[in-house]
Amino acid sequence: MRIMKDGVVTDALPAEEALLQADAVSRIEELKALLSSTDYRTLKYVEGGLTEEEFAAFSSERAAWRAEINRLEQEL
Repeated sequence: MRIMKDGVVTDALPAEEALLQADAVSRIEELKALLSSTDYRTLKYVEGGLTEEEFAAFSSERAAWRAEINRLEQEL
């Protein structure tokens, strides 16, 4: 894995790389928990319990979380 250190791109040392991977895995788990915590609102919208405006308030945030998960998974 390549990292930026003091403005220079360099190869990560094995220990640094392991820490970066652990951080990425931790962040992925955090993001998936955020998605899970808003699933009920998504289902409520699908079932007609939320308006388009109410759904839009958090759907873009969910999309950003999924994009970050995909990016982090690609890096691993």
